[in-house]
Amino acid sequence: MRLFISIELEEKLKKYLSEKVLILKRNSEYGSFTRADNLHLTLAFIGETANYHKVIEILDSIKIEPFDLKINGAGKFKRNDGNIYWAKCEKNPALLRIQRVIAQRLRASCFDIETRAYTPHITLSRRTRLHKEFDESNFMNNFDEISQKVDCIVLNESIFQSTGVIYRKVYTRKADL
Repeated sequence: MRLFISIELEEKLKKYLSEKVLILKRNSEYGSFTRADNLHLTLAFIGETANYHKVIEILDSIKIEPFDLKINGAGKFKRNDGNIYWAKCEKNPALLRIQRVIAQRLRASCFDIETRAYTPHITLSRRTRLHKEFDESNFMNNFDEISQKVDCIVLNESIFQSTGVIYRKVYTRKADL
């Protein structure tokens, strides 16, 4: 199983971000664009493992308090084969804490988790080359502040199909009340 832990987005946020994805798609020479039902905020990418029961055990051991997730801009990771465009998430202390604790506990259980600094973001497109006449700066500076309450985290499986990747929920960990 190819696994990752994420925060699911509410429909209003998916709808808003899908409109941004469409703008990128319409103004790109090429790219791989995130479908609305695949928009999420990754907390930890685990990769291939059969040991999903251990991941569930780790999630159940973590105190999770509800918090607000706020989108407050856009960014990109520059790549030679096309950039990755993303919606920027506010570096909320509760978000950063839960991501850090999840990553630490997964590493302590011998999962190979990234060690570089966490940049909370929602991927809009990958391997994207924009048309030269498109005003990238205007696009990136034209994001509304939009937020949602986070009251659970999800363990997902990535399944590759001929029509693209789909995500299947393996486990949902509700926040402690």
